[in-house]
Amino acid sequence: MRDKTTMPGRRLTHALGATGMCLLLFTGSAAVLAATPKPKPAAAPAEAFGVGAAPAWAQPVAPDAALSAAMPKAPLQFLLIDLQTRTGATAGDETQYRHVVRQVNDAAGLQAGAQIQIEFDPSYQTLVLHRLEVWRGNSRIDKLDRRKVQVLQRESQLERQMVDGRRTASVVLEDVRVGDRIEYAYSLRGANPVFEGRFVDTDWSVDPKGPTALFRYRLLAPEARSIHLRADPSRHEVTSQVNAGWRETVVRRTGSPQFQYDAYAPPSVYQVDTVQASEFADWNDVARWAARVFAPANAAPSAAVQAQADALRQAAGEDPAERLRRTLDFVQAEVRYFGTEIGANTHRPAEPDTVLKQRFGDCKDKATLLAALLKAQGLSATPVLVSTGFRSDVAGMLPSPLAFNHVIARVQLADQTWWLDGTRAQQTGPLPERQSIGLGRGLLADAATSELSVLPDGRQTLRVSGEDRIVFRSMSEDPVLDAELTYHGDQAEGIRYLLAQQPAAEVEKQFAAEYVRHYTGAELDGPMQSEEIQGHNALRLRLHFKLPGYLRLSDGKTLVGDFGLVSLVQLLRLPDQVPRKQPMMLGSVGIYRHAVEFKFPEEVFSRESRQPFDLADRHLELHTLSEGRRDGARISGELRLLDDRLEAADWLAHRDQLVKLWPKMQGSVSVPTVNARQAAALSDRATASDQQARASGRTRTKAQISAQVQMWLAQARLDSNRLPPKLRAQVLVDLGVQQDHLGLLNEAARTFDTALKLDPRNSEAHAGMSVNALLRREDALAVDHASQALQLSPNDNGPRYTRAYARYYAGEAGPARDELLEILKNRSDAEKGYATLWLHLTTRRLGGDGTAAIKPYQSTEAKPAWPQPVVQLLSGTGTLEQALAAAKADKEEADGRLCELYFFLGQQQLLDGRAEAARDSFQKAVNTGVVEFTEYALAQRELQKLTTAR
Repeated sequence: MRDKTTMPGRRLTHALGATGMCLLLFTGSAAVLAATPKPKPAAAPAEAFGVGAAPAWAQPVAPDAALSAAMPKAPLQFLLIDLQTRTGATAGDETQYRHVVRQVNDAAGLQAGAQIQIEFDPSYQTLVLHRLEVWRGNSRIDKLDRRKVQVLQRESQLERQMVDGRRTASVVLEDVRVGDRIEYAYSLRGANPVFEGRFVDTDWSVDPKGPTALFRYRLLAPEARSIHLRADPSRHEVTSQVNAGWRETVVRRTGSPQFQYDAYAPPSVYQVDTVQASEFADWNDVARWAARVFAPANAAPSAAVQAQADALRQAAGEDPAERLRRTLDFVQAEVRYFGTEIGANTHRPAEPDTVLKQRFGDCKDKATLLAALLKAQGLSATPVLVSTGFRSDVAGMLPSPLAFNHVIARVQLADQTWWLDGTRAQQTGPLPERQSIGLGRGLLADAATSELSVLPDGRQTLRVSGEDRIVFRSMSEDPVLDAELTYHGDQAEGIRYLLAQQPAAEVEKQFAAEYVRHYTGAELDGPMQSEEIQGHNALRLRLHFKLPGYLRLSDGKTLVGDFGLVSLVQLLRLPDQVPRKQPMMLGSVGIYRHAVEFKFPEEVFSRESRQPFDLADRHLELHTLSEGRRDGARISGELRLLDDRLEAADWLAHRDQLVKLWPKMQGSVSVPTVNARQAAALSDRATASDQQARASGRTRTKAQISAQVQMWLAQARLDSNRLPPKLRAQVLVDLGVQQDHLGLLNEAARTFDTALKLDPRNSEAHAGMSVNALLRREDALAVDHASQALQLSPNDNGPRYTRAYARYYAGEAGPARDELLEILKNRSDAEKGYATLWLHLTTRRLGGDGTAAIKPYQSTEAKPAWPQPVVQLLSGTGTLEQALAAAKADKEEADGRLCELYFFLGQQQLLDGRAEAARDSFQKAVNTGVVEFTEYALAQRELQKLTTAR
């Protein structure tokens, strides 16, 4: 009988089970399997199936109208899935009857609804079709035409190096419409002889194509047969009765949702949607069956097997461990992986002599050969049945051969037990690094076994270790990142398969992508290198990156660069789902390490530091250590994953725990922009300057004092040679702004020009040069740089203001007005009031009504914020006395506000033709001494024009 432990519609997917006993699995995160092109499906002979009446024992059942009406709407629905099986008193006397009714509700459901596919194994099963029809309303359309049935030998597992001989009867229905019901029924007669007449089965009460109104599973068997059945009682109703020597067991489920696959959920969570049946009494019963199936492993060796065993023993000498290692090497590397799983061969291995001769086999074949070769050398070895999907959760399943999908071998050597996998052809190194870990539970193919064995869990196993070095050849150059990732055990094997099956460039991209997540803009510098660690089952990858623009200025005081403990963050990244309704698989249990080291060409820190961090819960432990020295730093972390499963109820607590952990696994390193000597000199200089100003009685505004200090600091940063070109340009921009604030306009122009030579696309440099040009009365240059700044940063209105002012002074009042109207579309700019003031002036210069122009933008508040009192003064709704009072209301801002007030008043007076009054106002603006204000320089400009005009 076919093993149906896979998820419905997802055959052999995600290790939930296999048709046979072998699933090649690698627990490494990057494992892949050898890819073999699929052959084109070929039609099998027409006699591969029959057409006939349903078996008399099959109990008819129709869809339940009430249940169907209560179903949630979906493109495709199952009104009925009826699965009935009858097993008789003799071996092979077994028939499965299937009756399905589908409803197509939407065009999206037509493709899936109109395709019927039935898989069967012709070596022991016979397919009989009973009915295939489409119901359109109350009209029945018979679609059972054997000429339309294609029987294909698809070998869907060929890419996994398996041939199973299964066939698929396929029908693509013609003329299926939305609203149609598709009804079909068929039987499969025969049972897989490998189970020796014992009944085993697993079926699903959900379907991936749509929800199911009524699911029914009916098992009819002689009363004398002891068949155990398990179905989750929270989802299924089970009844049983005996009649005339036959036991009838019925499982019903109503309103089954559409099956939803969650890639993060452990396979065992789906057991609640299965109906399991097994005639095996307990695990000992299964073990005794397995001992018979794997009897070739214990049989007297053939001449060929003995000869090969002798050759291995002679090469290894008398050291049993070396004999075991060489024999394992031979089975893994010299016998290629390929499985023939037809009929009984789904679970029965080939004879060791056959496997040795053909030099290929699947997991059960390799495990048997390995055991036979070891026994021929006097070593003890036993095949072990395991589940690569259910792992430890296999203990919660009914005892059955269907609980397993893979075979390894247990080897006992003195007082040491080894659990070894003959299919892992990429495995190398000593025996301690070749244990099969993380498989949870296994069943020895030994008649004396009565319970599942506990396999190594890998908690003390090193999985991955990473070492990243960020090296600065000089502080003014971008650093390089050398990443070194060492993978151990099955992780290394997975990487080897990846490298063997994909182009190196593609593999390189996959590993580089994780680094780019943490180091924005990182660029690979040369090809990825791989290196085997001799004497170990380990592989090292090396990647080299350039980190352009790695450092950034934070608050203008420090250089900041981000880093991440890549291997640890990658392992603990969570899906974007809160809260989870199902358990979640975590990574492989074990130890993960990663470190990042910074190397600077000079002393950048004032002292050494050491900060450990430790946090643990029942799922994981994290230990990090941040160490700083004067010329570098090292951040290292060790993550111990203690459990590979997280229950849904623990999701939120685990997520909150990770919120605490992530800052310890990724962060930033901060480097001062000036060295300690420079910092001390700056402090002394600022103190001396303040004392001189006090002694001389010279009055300076806070802005001027700040500008002076910031100018010295910017110059010190430039002198430190710690800035790469783009950051140097950024600091030059800051220096130019401070020079403008101190009235050093020509020096500022040269500074902005230097910044633009370093970084021509620096929008702030263009904006700064634009303001500087305006203050130096080069209006065309101001317009040009403001335009370039806006091209680079369209959402920054600062350059737009400057361009409007420059156009106003250049006599282009119309374009200036249009610029101001564009600015005033932004409500926050309208509330600031400065654009309103200039709109009033430009409108008047154009001969219009300035007061009417600004009316839509005036504040309606009783006590409007500054500069609204100036707006009111110009529009005639306020007085000079009111504006003066508002300017002086804030003592710290009074001088700047007075400068602005007198400047705009002077502009109004010029427009009114009152030149002398305007001269007086502009002089009062200049007398405030706030050289840091744009209005101060513009007032000076107006005074010079008025003086020249005399």
